[in-house]
Amino acid sequence: MKPVLHNSILFIVIALLGSCSLMRTKGPSHAKSSDYHLSSPSSDWEKSWTTLPPHQSDKAYLHHNSGSIILINSICDRYQETSLQFLSQNLLSGLNVSEVKERKEFTLAGMPAMSLKAKGKMDDVEIYISAITNKRTKCVFDFILIIQNEKHYKADLKDFESLINSISFGDEK
Repeated sequence: MKPVLHNSILFIVIALLGSCSLMRTKGPSHAKSSDYHLSSPSSDWEKSWTTLPPHQSDKAYLHHNSGSIILINSICDRYQETSLQFLSQNLLSGLNVSEVKERKEFTLAGMPAMSLKAKGKMDDVEIYISAITNKRTKCVFDFILIIQNEKHYKADLKDFESLINSISFGDEK
């Protein structure tokens, strides 16, 4: 990956880290969920994706070849009354969106979710984002895939969707 593109994508990741946390106001930090589990979707997962230090996110992954990034974030005891549409739109903050390719509501693990696919630019770098926002009983989850090269879109999206489909949630009492 070219250093300029790599630096730009890292800037984008830093901007999106914590996604829901972008809406936080000053004050005490909010709890993250430890009540979910993701499985490696395939035996090839670890050959293609590296786990990154998560910083503000719960989990972060980098694709070895494409440079695509997956971020997973949760925030609990906040935003339960906020609409899925608003929460998912917030994920595009800081991105000059040229096209929202898809927005649809669906159910993820028995709870409401919204999928958003968009194309845009940040720092003159074209990126593609696929994001899912899921509201659980006490927590809101964001799952974000950032792709900077359209030729990797289908393969990386397939990995992302497989990872999301592997999720299991515990009891959020």
